[in-house]
Amino acid sequence: MDDLFNDVEEALQAGDGHYLGTFILSQTKKASSLLVVDGQQRLTTLTMLLDALIDVVEDSAIKQHYYNTFISHSITGAKFSVLGGNDTFFQALLAEKNPEPESDGQSRLRAAYSHIRRRVHALLDRGGQDLIKQWLQCVCDMQVLEFVEPDEGKAIRMFQSVNDRGVPLTKIDIVKSLLVYYSNRYLDGAMDSYISGKFGIAFKSFSKVKRLANEDGYKVRLVSRDSFSEDDVLRYRYFAFDSSPSGVTAGADYTATAETVLGTFLKPALQGLRNDCSRLQDFIKA
Repeated sequence: MDDLFNDVEEALQAGDGHYLGTFILSQTKKASSLLVVDGQQRLTTLTMLLDALIDVVEDSAIKQHYYNTFISHSITGAKFSVLGGNDTFFQALLAEKNPEPESDGQSRLRAAYSHIRRRVHALLDRGGQDLIKQWLQCVCDMQVLEFVEPDEGKAIRMFQSVNDRGVPLTKIDIVKSLLVYYSNRYLDGAMDSYISGKFGIAFKSFSKVKRLANEDGYKVRLVSRDSFSEDDVLRYRYFAFDSSPSGVTAGADYTATAETVLGTFLKPALQGLRNDCSRLQDFIKA
C-alpha cells in the first residue's frame, strides 16, 4: 500500500504515468460484469484510495464525476465488488458506516482503509485541493496490461501460468482454481459459485482458528506455529475424505503433503471423472 503512494509520488514528480501491472479478467458476455481473476487486491486498494481522495474534494461537480465514474453510480451501482462474503462490509466501509469486522480479512480491510485516509489527509494538509486533484488525475491515468478471456477456466489457467513465474500460489489456491476450471470446462460453470463460496468459508475459518490458537486460554501449539498454513487444512481434509457418491476414495496416506494431495489424488480423480458430469459434480461437492 505504501509502495503505491510512493509510486504515485514518483509519477507526479516525473510527470509520467505509472504502470500498475497485469490484470486477468473474465467476461462471458459483453453486457455482463468483469470477473477479476488476477488483480483483486490491487483494485481493492485503488478503490479505497480513490474513495478517500474523492471524499476530501471540495468542488461538488468534480467530486460527483469521480464518484460516479469510479466508486458507485446511482443507476448501475458499485463499480467494484470484492469477492467472497466481504463485499457488504467493503461497501459499508466506503460509505463510512463504520461496520464492525467479523473476520481477519475484514479487520485488514478496515485497517488499510484507515491508513489510506490518514495519508490522504496528510496530502491535503501538505498541498491542499490542487495536490488532491493531481493525485486523482495521476491514479486515473495509471497504465495497465489487461487480458479479457470469455472462458473463466482459461482465465484461471492463465492466472496460474502468470503466478508460477512470480510469487508461488499455495496448493489450496491451486486446488480452488483447478476445481473452478473443471466446473467451467465440463459442467458449464454450474459449480463456480459453490466452489468460491465454500473456499471463502474455509479461508475465513482458517483465519479464525489461527487467531484463536494464539490467544490465552485457546493455545494450540500445532496451529499456533508459523509453519501451519492453509495447506495443512487441505491435508486434513484429504485425511478425513470418505467415499462420496462419486465413488472416489482418498485412502489413508497420513504422510501425504499438500503437494501429493494435489498431484497424486485430486488431479487424477478430476481427470478420471471429466466425462461423467454427475460423478464429477458429486466429487466437487464432496
